[in-house]
Amino acid sequence: MAAGKVKWFNDERGYGLISVDDHSKDAYVHYTDVGEAQTLSSGLAVEFTLEKGDKLDRAREVVPASEAPPSAAADESPAEARDDARADTSENSPDNAPDDPQGDDGES
Repeated sequence: MAAGKVKWFNDERGYGLISVDDHSKDAYVHYTDVGEAQTLSSGLAVEFTLEKGDKLDRAREVVPASEAPPSAAADESPAEARDDARADTSENSPDNAPDDPQGDDGES
């Protein structure tokens, strides 16, 4: 999903512009892509699907950033994230190092 902020939205005409983060052009938004409220407030942070257009890209499925569905990484609990981090580094831990890194077994 793309993210941005509402530049303006005209309730009477039913459309407006969104300033897209990391994008040189603004995106057009129509009231039919806003959901039940069918309006947006200027300055509101939003997330949306960006569709290529001839003159302007179009923002579809626009939702306030606070209502956007969580990303896949956010689905993981903190405990799961810690377990994954431990699994990734366990083979490099000092506990798994050979007792004699030189290969000397003490027999000479």
